[in-house]
Amino acid sequence: MSDRFVSICPQQGALCANKQQLAQLKVQVEELSKLVLTDQLTGLFNFRHFNQVLTHEMERTRRTGDSTILIMLDLDYFKQVNDRWGHDVGNQALKLTADIMSTCVRKLDVVCRYGGEEFALILPMTDLLTGTKVAERIRKSIADAPLLIDGKDIGLTASLGVAAFFRHQQESPEGLVVRADEYLYEAKQGGRNRVCHECIDSLRVDSSVSADEKAALFGLNID
Repeated sequence: MSDRFVSICPQQGALCANKQQLAQLKVQVEELSKLVLTDQLTGLFNFRHFNQVLTHEMERTRRTGDSTILIMLDLDYFKQVNDRWGHDVGNQALKLTADIMSTCVRKLDVVCRYGGEEFALILPMTDLLTGTKVAERIRKSIADAPLLIDGKDIGLTASLGVAAFFRHQQESPEGLVVRADEYLYEAKQGGRNRVCHECIDSLRVDSSVSADEKAALFGLNID
């Protein structure tokens, strides 16, 4: 904008300047908001955003009847990775896990770093069979992806727990996390590098789960 135009139309010039400032402020606010909700190391959403989204998706389930799946993932023997190869390698493992999880899901799914070496994945409008398959795909992808240190693959693996939330359930977001964590613990106790999930009997009151889905879950190989 020229000085001549501003001198002739000072009000319009000031208005344009204000619009530019507002646009710059909007960009800055968006960048700050992203930083507040993002884990700096992995680029995933952080614990704060996880809590917000999980609450929102559970409310959506109560309104629509479409189930929500929560997957909790924990890297196996991560302390040994840090102790043996150092925290830089540990950070590489976390970044690799984040990248793998992000490539295994849909755009509407929400991948978060829950804390430390634990991650959380929210799958909106998803049935248990699909959620368990997603978890298994992530588990296999992590086990198959080499993390090379001095030319040697350190053999990174993860254990995962899968829990489903249905409209009929009276449960808080914290309660759903506890359930998913219990299945994660079961996977750890069962030998690690595996997926554990809801018992089929827990689905009998939910009409959205078909007989074919239940049969497929019975036959699903998660070892």
